[in-house]
Amino acid sequence: MVSVLYIIVGLAALSLLVLIHEMGHFLLAKAFKMPVDVFCIGYGKPLPFLKFKRKETTYGIGPFPFGGYVKIPGLDPRETAFLDDESKIKDFILQPYYKRALMAAGGPIANILAAVLIFSLVMMLGVIEPTTTIDKVTKDSPASKAGIRSGDTITAIDGKKVDDWQALVLAIRGTKKRAIDLKIKRKSQTLILKTGIATKEGQQYIGIIPKARTVRYNPFSAFYQGMLSAIMTIASLLVSIYLLIVGKLPFRPVSPIGIVQVTSQAARHGLVAFLDFFAFLNIIIGVTNLFPIFPLDGAKIGLWTMERIKGSFFKTRTVVVLQAIGIGLLLVLVLSAVYMDILRPLPDPFR
Repeated sequence: MVSVLYIIVGLAALSLLVLIHEMGHFLLAKAFKMPVDVFCIGYGKPLPFLKFKRKETTYGIGPFPFGGYVKIPGLDPRETAFLDDESKIKDFILQPYYKRALMAAGGPIANILAAVLIFSLVMMLGVIEPTTTIDKVTKDSPASKAGIRSGDTITAIDGKKVDDWQALVLAIRGTKKRAIDLKIKRKSQTLILKTGIATKEGQQYIGIIPKARTVRYNPFSAFYQGMLSAIMTIASLLVSIYLLIVGKLPFRPVSPIGIVQVTSQAARHGLVAFLDFFAFLNIIIGVTNLFPIFPLDGAKIGLWTMERIKGSFFKTRTVVVLQAIGIGLLLVLVLSAVYMDILRPLPDPFR
């Protein structure tokens, strides 16, 4: 029963992820006075008893309550066969380029902004941060041989002050020396201890495990930290994609099944872990949707940009071929991800 509950939470999170994305498109389309036929929560045609119409837009809930969609006539002007009123196509095509591009980017922007807000909420709820106070010293490590003890606080390395764990790690990994001087605060004493440096898997270390503390931020500081977290997550994601392209990271796509699975695992580890991972998912959806591959938003923006540069529309056949290639590639990616997620489920990353 508990597992089913967590799976439901995972499905709800995935649906909210899609809904946030579509809401971004919808709000910018409305702000630019673009025609919007339908805004639906869930998929399928809005149910007759769960819909209403305001001006030209029908709002409703679909029969499949996962995610949602927004129908903007002319968003893809080649799909005229699916449009009831072809005059609406011109209403969209004749919109200034920047409005169409911003509307298409509205979904990814909404996901990234949602990530900032969720990261900010996590900062207010409290995040666990490692400190420069030592919890444990690894047996037979350089630190243990240097006489460093549990409860010691490292305040400086080679005369340079360190205020947090990240600065401490960077100082150790960045040094070219074989030994470093640590300024240690031990109860009422201040000591200078020299420790050697070991290397494992290409990373330098001295063999210490930090004590952690829970830090809660006020709303303004939390928002600032939320923005920093989003920027760092985007940067890490782009670096990972680059390493994947050059073959330095293993290829392991994740399907919606895998996303629900890992989100369910995050929910098992508490609200903070769940929110943190949900923010991370928003970053992934926001960034990857800007890639210039059909049917992603980045491909539409790229197409309109190239049409603007050349001063004319591409031939329908050219666009259809590009769409078919992009959809085919994504379909292969999703199917291979589903196959892997069923046969080799992802381990719980929160343990």
